[in-house]
Amino acid sequence: MPKISSLLPHVALAAFVCLFAIGAAVAPNGGGSPPGRAGAPDDGDGSPGNSGSCWDAGCHNTFAINSGGGTISLTTPGFYAPGDTLDLQVSVDHAGAARYGFQITARDASGQPAGSWLAGAGSQVTILNPNYVTHQLASTLSTWSIRWIAPDNVAAGDVVFYYAGNAADGRFNAANDYVYTGQKTVAISTSAETTANHRSVFVESVYPNPADDVLYVRYAAPSPAEISLFDLEGRLRERRFVAETGAATADAPIAVDALPVGVYLLRVTADGREFTRPVLIQR
Repeated sequence: MPKISSLLPHVALAAFVCLFAIGAAVAPNGGGSPPGRAGAPDDGDGSPGNSGSCWDAGCHNTFAINSGGGTISLTTPGFYAPGDTLDLQVSVDHAGAARYGFQITARDASGQPAGSWLAGAGSQVTILNPNYVTHQLASTLSTWSIRWIAPDNVAAGDVVFYYAGNAADGRFNAANDYVYTGQKTVAISTSAETTANHRSVFVESVYPNPADDVLYVRYAAPSPAEISLFDLEGRLRERRFVAETGAATADAPIAVDALPVGVYLLRVTADGREFTRPVLIQR
């Protein structure tokens, strides 16, 4: 991920894809990738400073990157404020392709993971590494809607999105597939007006974190709020509605004793705005 001086003023959001064979034989295919794999590996995003891309590693590298006449696009808001939740959409377009995949991750200016993720339909947070989102199984789905939760502080700066996707021929191996990449910058807004408009609900703290049986959310909201807890596959696991607090804060307990150990995303929503924090359940 970004560790070079030209990216230091930015948060780097890097994306790459490695579309693996599904339902093939047990032996590796001709491109060197293991068959039957769901999603891309959690370090093959192709961004500066990482271990390289699937193309570099000999997977899906029959053709040069961005040489197939197709496109990849990333739809984002025009700006973000600290703590915002951004709706992102990654789309791959290639005439005649049978299967598609993608991967995306976020890093800050120092190359460390930035923010957190909420997967959508057809996507998943990479197992054992919640800093990446990728496709679940390569399929005809070529557009994925996901969410990125921005860091709380302004030090993150502008967001640089690096994104990539795979357009495959569906022959259950890594040969004759196309990889497309691109990048886009979304500026940070730190004005008082923007912050007020985007932070109508505020989470002061989530404790204890890690939690065992009960998780407490200290929040402030100008109207009745909804507190939801999602797993990393985007499934709603807990939900409760709480009263407005005005400018004051209040503590809302959430029972988590029945949930499996793991990383979750807690979301507090009020007046159409939301605030999201990652939490860990650990016993």
